[in-house]
This record gives sequence, structure tokens and C-alpha cells, in this order.
Amino acid sequence: MKEDTWNAISTDGRIVKYAYKELSDGVAGISAKKNGRFLMILQRSIRAPLTRKQVEAVFEQTCEWCHRPFEPFNFHAKKDWPS
Repeated sequence: MKEDTWNAISTDGRIVKYAYKELSDGVAGISAKKNGRFLMILQRSIRAPLTRKQVEAVFEQTCEWCHRPFEPFNFHAKKDWPS
């Protein structure tokens, strides 16, 4: 299985750390970290092998995650689930 990590400059001039891993079933797992935020994509429609340019394009074209306001998850919040 092929693995790769690299840094690139995004279209807005920020450093993005990318990672790519080919999985045993022919699917690729990809991730990106930008502005301290991490996003991983693992779905069957992303078929291996991918080039670095293809991985970068997935995040540049389809993800605006780095511009969304950060909402931390509150692990101590009261849960109102039905019993």
C-alpha cells in the first residue's frame, strides 16, 4: 500500500499538510490539515491510485471547511436522549 504526506500552498496562500494512503480494497483515504483544522475523507468513490494534484483538488474544489467558524464539541453537555 502506498502512503504519502506533503505540504503545499493553498489558493489563499496558506500551508496545507496533505496525507494519502491506499487501502487494501482499492479505496484511498485522504486528509488535509489547514489553520489547525483537520479533515479526513474516506469514501468508496475515491478510488486509488491518486496523484498529489488529484488529492489537493478534492479539498480545493469541494471543501470550504477551513473558512467555517469553529464550534467545539462540549463533552460535558447534558444529554436529553430518551431512555
